[in-house]
Amino acid sequence: MEEVTPYEKALDVLSSFITLRSPADKGSKCANFELVFDYIKILDLEEPISKMKIIHVAGTKGKGSTCTFVESILRNCGFHTGLFTSPHLIDVRERFRIDGVDICEEKFSAHFWWCYDRLKENANEDLPMPFLFCFFTLLALKIFAAEQVDVAVLEVGIGGRLDSTNLVQAPIVCGISSLGYDHMEILGNTLGQIAGEKAGIFKHGVPAFTVSQWDEAMCVLEEKASQLGVHLEVALPLDSNLLNGLRLGLEGEHQYQNAGLAVALCYTWLNRTGHLEITNLEQTSSLPEPFIKGLTTASLQGRAQIVPDQNIDIENPGDLVFYLDGAHTSESMEICARWFSNAIKEDSQPQDNFRASHELVQMPPDKRSRKNSIQILLFNCMSVRDPQLLLLRLMDSCAGHGVHFKKALFVPNMSAYFKFGSHAVPPTDSQVDLSWQFTLQRVWENLMLGNKGGDDAKSTDTVCEEVKDDTELSMKSCENSVVFSSLPLAIKWVRDSVKQNQSIRFQDSKSIALHVAVDGGEGSQRPSVTPYEEALAALSSLITKRSRADHSNKGGRFELHFDYIKILDLEEPISKLKIIHVAGTKGKGSTCTFTESILRNCGFHTGVFTSPHLIDVRERFRLDGVDICEEKFLAYFWWCYDRLKENTNEDVPMPTFFRFITLLAFKIFTAEQVDVAILEVGLGGRFDSTNVVQAPIVCGISSLGFDHMEILGNTIGEIAGEKAGIFKHGIPAFTVSQPDEAMRVLEEKASQLDVHLQVAPPLDANLLNGLKLGLEGEHQYLNAGLAVALCSTWLQRSGHLEGIYLGQNSSLPEQFIKGLTTASLQGRAQIVPDRLIDMECPGDLVFYLDGAHSPESMEVCARWFSLAIKEDSQQPTLNYQPQDDTRSSKELIQRHPGERSGKNSTQILLFNCMSVRDPQLLLPNLVKTCASHGVHFKKALLVPNISVYNKVGSHDLSTTDSQVDLSWQFTIQRVWENLMQGKRGVDAKSIDAVCEEVKDDTELSVKSCENSAVFSSLPLAIKWLRDSVQQNQSIRFQVLVTGSIHLVGDVLKLVKK
Repeated sequence: MEEVTPYEKALDVLSSFITLRSPADKGSKCANFELVFDYIKILDLEEPISKMKIIHVAGTKGKGSTCTFVESILRNCGFHTGLFTSPHLIDVRERFRIDGVDICEEKFSAHFWWCYDRLKENANEDLPMPFLFCFFTLLALKIFAAEQVDVAVLEVGIGGRLDSTNLVQAPIVCGISSLGYDHMEILGNTLGQIAGEKAGIFKHGVPAFTVSQWDEAMCVLEEKASQLGVHLEVALPLDSNLLNGLRLGLEGEHQYQNAGLAVALCYTWLNRTGHLEITNLEQTSSLPEPFIKGLTTASLQGRAQIVPDQNIDIENPGDLVFYLDGAHTSESMEICARWFSNAIKEDSQPQDNFRASHELVQMPPDKRSRKNSIQILLFNCMSVRDPQLLLLRLMDSCAGHGVHFKKALFVPNMSAYFKFGSHAVPPTDSQVDLSWQFTLQRVWENLMLGNKGGDDAKSTDTVCEEVKDDTELSMKSCENSVVFSSLPLAIKWVRDSVKQNQSIRFQDSKSIALHVAVDGGEGSQRPSVTPYEEALAALSSLITKRSRADHSNKGGRFELHFDYIKILDLEEPISKLKIIHVAGTKGKGSTCTFTESILRNCGFHTGVFTSPHLIDVRERFRLDGVDICEEKFLAYFWWCYDRLKENTNEDVPMPTFFRFITLLAFKIFTAEQVDVAILEVGLGGRFDSTNVVQAPIVCGISSLGFDHMEILGNTIGEIAGEKAGIFKHGIPAFTVSQPDEAMRVLEEKASQLDVHLQVAPPLDANLLNGLKLGLEGEHQYLNAGLAVALCSTWLQRSGHLEGIYLGQNSSLPEQFIKGLTTASLQGRAQIVPDRLIDMECPGDLVFYLDGAHSPESMEVCARWFSLAIKEDSQQPTLNYQPQDDTRSSKELIQRHPGERSGKNSTQILLFNCMSVRDPQLLLPNLVKTCASHGVHFKKALLVPNISVYNKVGSHDLSTTDSQVDLSWQFTIQRVWENLMQGKRGVDAKSIDAVCEEVKDDTELSVKSCENSAVFSSLPLAIKWLRDSVQQNQSIRFQVLVTGSIHLVGDVLKLVKK
């Protein structure tokens, strides 16, 4: 059973707003512009909108870029900004940006339902629900009003006069970017008519700016301005010399025109709002520093963006690069062609101007210089466009710069016009309508024949019939083009072509309709460090190599934490929190997850603090089951960081990393006024940062075992004593069945503090009414039982439940059942199919991930893995609940069961552990437990982690590094090979000799032995697995990833991209 989040519910409802109708369709009352003022009254937005200081921008080309520059400039001037643009590429929240960041899911959902419910309640036959873009506009204005932004920057959707954004009656300043022919079925057939519609945003007496326009358009703009007493000025393109040697954040020479318009709009806004006294806008001297920073750090996805293919870059950096631009008019197509032509020429002359994307493209120059480059076009456009105009302009402009496309690939879009959210579209679909793509193909082939001086009488279909199809993936292959039934198949064709042509670099120009969701990384823009990245860098500065038990560092003294709490004024707020505090060796994170899910489903506002994170540090702080959004994280982070920085000194130094994030969790939970705060201990208990809590409601201790012995002690009794350090006088506590020595210590500590300590029995599976726990594995019933005891006691002691602790001999409340069965936690007994392989071979490469890293948890992990793969092989439909955020993982494994039934399975171990662990203890437990279930690993792949100890955030490390220290991986390899040889009765043979005798079966590994291989990086190991799947089509690979929670996180980053 899968829980639908409020955000997903909102997207489903939002999809119901979408119709096939054009917004210009006057036959539908929903499209009547006048209705927007009724909607505003319903939402009580009249007064808030009148107080907004708005910049309103229309245009055909460049209005989105202009708005992006404007927002970036004013944000860097210190203003609280709101930006509404369209369309979105991947997530609808991109349309609503606060201070340069997409609005978080939590705020989006809250504002969405506020608007939707009121409109739905008041809608009738005469006042129907608004159409999609109108609703977006109302939502944007509600968001900006609620967030009390200093400036709201609004991009017009279509036209201007009848656009929903034109409900604004008194903007501060208006702008019109370049005009051209687009949406002519709505705006008119002449440039003058189009200009008239755009000028509809002019308001009486409000100044306006435009750029150099065609004479016909300029005449109309000037006439409309004159009629309304509008002072209309032409903004000059920005002089690049004013940037002090830097480059604009958005690529392309045409952006200097948009930047010039943005500068004029910002100067006027500052002047008219009383923030700047200026006499004229002539750019004769210099720009203010915030303007320069805003212009050079602005970023916008899908516009002149360069993205190297991450899959190919693992082995062949720069051999497949996508150049993306959403051009979709004949004029913008020419600009796109000019940018692409200049960009690939610049790429052929390596410069170190940019970060990740350009570094990858330009690496290594000595290899790349020997390779030829070919250009591929990946194209689609909406059927209302004229491909004859678009493709001819693109082809001619590129040819004018000496660029000629080797092949054009035509594909349908993946994103559906009628649905928001993630679209897991099957890679092949014989039912998909490709008639439009075949039309595009005919246009292209005719253009190419004309360029080559071919016989015009020769039909394109004849040419296509004469050319043998060079790939089974295409639907129709001609001499100069291929039509594919899906985008994933086209991408696969390009990747295969790269692998088959190692001496060629592929430069793939994606010229696509803007509604295509492009899943890319960094663009070609200059590195703009986001506020979130700045926070992560500051957070990374708090990380040290030292152990938390090292008392030689004053920052590690436990008592300092109380000083930090005083600095942050958190003493009283923390005392009011109703806290559940959980320690343990194994299962404490799962227990906290169950506990939060139960209480959230009981209707409480929950906060949970856990560790570590797998991909994003915000995973550690969850509000109502959702990671805290970037916006809130930033606000609370800097609030804490700045106060601590200001008040710390030599005696009270800045807190170390875990100390800081614990303080941050307290700040978040107190500011958000959660009903319950669930705290997972980081390490131990007695001296853990979370143990500043003096009066929790209830405490819990999950299963104890041997871990962190260098800090907690060498016996299970010593470890239990540290864990029991969270007990507080008179506060009830629960634990699970423990080893005798550990239980004696827990009971002794409890007795000393008058703590009523009870043992919670494992949850009876029959109480779930035929459902399964949300977290996989039999051991989770132990954690679930502890969670039920903690929740029942919290409800009783906080006054929400009359009576005694709920026994498990009858039934569980419905909310408890829902909480237990819908709980989810990444990296614990999680099954994730490889997305890349699943395009062609569903279920042939599946990762089984568990962050086990102690001998006991390794045994539990092995038992879960063995049962999971047996269950998979016996049932065409698996009954596990996927723990990742992609709904399709389970579906992908289960697709084509008939195809899978004829395949053998092989088990691979992907492993690493920290050097403080003992692989001699971990690996034998794993091997022995798996063997007892009839599971034997074909190969062990040993890798270093990608994540580094001293940095928080995304780590795009180089995929091959001859300098990386692999001595620890070689140590693990020797342990593994000894285990394998011992099983076969081979004792005398040294492992090094065995490794020397085995011929290296892959150039990717550093050292390959009979039963194992060491790789210098995780991406290379993943590539080896993918290659092995493709080379062994009759075998399914089941990969257990374990030994390190950090390794699990790194694998998730790679396979879920």
